[in-house]
Amino acid sequence: MKTFKVVTLGEVGAGKTVFMAAMFRRLGFERQNLDSATYYLTAADTERNQLQELWATIADPGLPWPESTTLNRVPRLNFTLNALDSAGDAQPVCMIQYIDYSGERLSRTGEEQGAAGPVQQEFRDHIREADVLLALLDGRRLRQLMRKDPQGERYLRHDVLPTLSTIAESRSDCVVHFVITKWDLLEQQNISLDLVIDELRKNKDFAAVVNRRAKRTGGAVRIIPVSSVGRGFAAIQDDDRITKVPGARPIPWNVDVPVVALLPDFYSRMLEDIRLTYERRLPRKAASLLLRGARLMPFAEAQLEEWINRYVAGEGTEKTLERTFLTGLVRWGGRRTERAAEPRRRSRRESRAAEELRRACDRMFAQIETQLTDFEHHFPDSKVRAEDAWPEDAP
Repeated sequence: MKTFKVVTLGEVGAGKTVFMAAMFRRLGFERQNLDSATYYLTAADTERNQLQELWATIADPGLPWPESTTLNRVPRLNFTLNALDSAGDAQPVCMIQYIDYSGERLSRTGEEQGAAGPVQQEFRDHIREADVLLALLDGRRLRQLMRKDPQGERYLRHDVLPTLSTIAESRSDCVVHFVITKWDLLEQQNISLDLVIDELRKNKDFAAVVNRRAKRTGGAVRIIPVSSVGRGFAAIQDDDRITKVPGARPIPWNVDVPVVALLPDFYSRMLEDIRLTYERRLPRKAASLLLRGARLMPFAEAQLEEWINRYVAGEGTEKTLERTFLTGLVRWGGRRTERAAEPRRRSRRESRAAEELRRACDRMFAQIETQLTDFEHHFPDSKVRAEDAWPEDAP
């Protein structure tokens, strides 16, 4: 089964721990009990219980916020993405592994990192192997930035640098999502995403990382506003502490978007990888057919399937199902731009299990597309494409 490796980055207090609990609450328990759902996440009993206990602490207005990830503890959460078939049964389609490192690890000096030994080396290995880097930006600090508070300006100029450096040093084809946490605090001040992005664009280091990543992945860098507790649950005090509102109930908002965006962004990365591979083997004109106006051409689909067969080598039911999932992802990615979805008959070589998985994936992809399209409609500036270059000559 394909495993997507996601490493979460962010300084201490950015809200990574709360975000993970809210994300699983939304895409796990809540989606499992939603009649219209075509997919949901599951986790092993131990991880599920830990996240549910964590969410119970978050949701109780009478309890303090949970502690941040400690420096020597590296939570690794493994989720299974399940698509529902026509009978309503869950079909596991892929794994999503989240690795959450302490924010302190990013800000350590070179000497301190060397002293950390195996854990620091493990961190580097995970960054190198990641399919997606989830960089969390502290909404409370960005609120200060928008209010011209010196602490907010220092946050963007100094505190975010370790995260940007880690992204810059990662694999060039790694997908990057910037997630702005605690968005409810910015909403309280009527601060919109386009205003925040305008401020981020002024920082030359941030602009440089965004531009280079958007060009290299063949897709886009996303900037996603989320609130792990939703509107009205948290309040910011005069001393800048965030407290829970007595009697309020948390309703996570947009926390599912980074997962929803993972599949199409991986597809874009995969397509770019294949384009570069075949550009070396084919005449330039033929290679260019792999991408024409972001449409998936029939020629490209054939090359994609050949690439998938190499990418998932081996025999057996598990390998067959993994190839089925990736092939379905490719066809869906093409249909997102072509709008030419046509039913496909089962080939003689396709097993009944693979056919059922393909149909379940088609239903899941359709719902994901609806969700992502709706998000992009409300936040058109959230997607930074290669052609949307940010100025890098800011002071």
